[in-house]
Amino acid sequence: MLSSKVAARIKELRLQNGMTQEFLAELAGLDLSYLGKIERGQIENIKIETLDKIIRAFNIDYPSFFSFEKDDNDISNIIHDLNSLDRREDIIRVFKQIIAISKN
Repeated sequence: MLSSKVAARIKELRLQNGMTQEFLAELAGLDLSYLGKIERGQIENIKIETLDKIIRAFNIDYPSFFSFEKDDNDISNIIHDLNSLDRREDIIRVFKQIIAISKN
C-alpha cells in the first residue's frame, strides 16, 4: 500500500537527516502526535497539504520523496544508531577514513 510506503519514507528521511519527530513536526507546522501517527501508518489518507509540508521540511522535491528504491532501512537505522552513541564523532571520523581509503 502506498500509505505504508509514504509512512516508512517519512521516517527514513527523518532519521537520515538526524531529525527528531519533534523537530520535523515543528518544521512542518504539524502536531507531534499527528506526525507520529503518520509515521506509524495509522493515518491512511494523508492530505496533500500535509504531505507537502513534510516534503518542504525535508527541503527535497517530490520525485526525491517518492523514490522508494530502498528495500530496507539499513542506512536509516545506522544513522539513527550513530546519533544515539556517546562517541559519535569518533565513529564518524573512522567511517570517513574508511570512505577515503575506499576511494583510493
